[in-house]
Amino acid sequence: MRKLLVLANVVALAFVLSGAVGASQKKAPGRTEAQHPTQAKVRTARGEISAVDLNARTLTLMERGKAITIAYDDQTKFTESGRPVQPSAIKSGMMATVRYAEQGGRNIAHEVHLRPAAHPAKKSKP
Repeated sequence: MRKLLVLANVVALAFVLSGAVGASQKKAPGRTEAQHPTQAKVRTARGEISAVDLNARTLTLMERGKAITIAYDDQTKFTESGRPVQPSAIKSGMMATVRYAEQGGRNIAHEVHLRPAAHPAKKSKP
């Protein structure tokens, strides 16, 4: 009887562990294995948008004098001042914080947070 109880516990434990392993291997919907965020280190870049190509679905960000070209896809989330926006809202000169990962030799954006370009200080009238 005791052996049967031990065997039942071992089988139950194996069943529980196999479910936990399977759940940890689920993929994000809409992204391929090569695009899955756990496959690549997510990086953050902050700077000014210097170019936008809506047809190629890329933006170029100037960070500390270095140009970084980042592609975006249908899963990329865009916000401006905390509100969701479309990629067409991106304009050169805007400030941005971009979370991206290198995937397949390209930088792919996961999130793009936009801020309006800083306005130059107005001159006071004498």
